[in-house]
Amino acid sequence: MRELKNAAEYYELMYNYEDSLPHRIMESYKSNSMPSLENIVLHEIKELFSEGSTVGRESLCSLLKQNYNINVSEYKIREILKNLSDEGKIEIHRGRRGIVPSDMQHTDS
Repeated sequence: MRELKNAAEYYELMYNYEDSLPHRIMESYKSNSMPSLENIVLHEIKELFSEGSTVGRESLCSLLKQNYNINVSEYKIREILKNLSDEGKIEIHRGRRGIVPSDMQHTDS
């Protein structure tokens, strides 16, 4: 049982690294109901925005570590944010305006 737990933790850790696991294992892992890192990041952005807070790369790294025990670099967050922006799910602004979910109302101050 311990080996199975270790294997599951390893697969979870390696999930975000391209070509880190055999293709059949990655496809099997992706097909389960675990949220992707992109979905987790989008969820956190929406939560903070609904509370009236702005968010940036550094704060997202801290939130992922604190709330999900996920260590991720600002570079990886930048890639995720670019993908979400390209998909039209978020708008990325410079400075205090931070990152805004595309499907939520916002006012400029």
